[in-house]
Amino acid sequence: MSNPPINNQPKSKIQNENFEKERSFFEDNENVITNQVASLQKELTEEITLSKKLDRTELSEEKINKVKEFLSKKEKIKTLYTQIESLDSRLKELILENKVKAQKISELDSEYSILINSQEALDLTLTARNIRDSLKNLDDFLVKEGVKGPAIIN
Repeated sequence: MSNPPINNQPKSKIQNENFEKERSFFEDNENVITNQVASLQKELTEEITLSKKLDRTELSEEKINKVKEFLSKKEKIKTLYTQIESLDSRLKELILENKVKAQKISELDSEYSILINSQEALDLTLTARNIRDSLKNLDDFLVKEGVKGPAIIN
């Protein structure tokens, strides 16, 4: 199911933005992703090996030591999990807030564009330009006729 167009943007523009976002993410993180995949593949191999060892009915000193070593990491694992939970919550919250802010900026940009391209704004701009031109022409005329010295109008 596809998402409705945001801000009445064409579907192709949204797809382009999504493509660019994901392409950029991948390019920026390709090495990290590759390293994570390699690490996960190594972990899978280790887990397969461990699984085969654990399938044996006899308990060896090595197995017991590995379990004890793992159990000794209890606090570290709990701390990491707490950190991940916090990061998960905060990142999701912040990303959603940023999307709302970006949407608001997009709406304001659209409103600004509509306003400055309105006939009223165009007419007012032309009138303001005519004021400046008229003042300059009048000043030039007065100087030319010797009625006054030149004025500086920017």
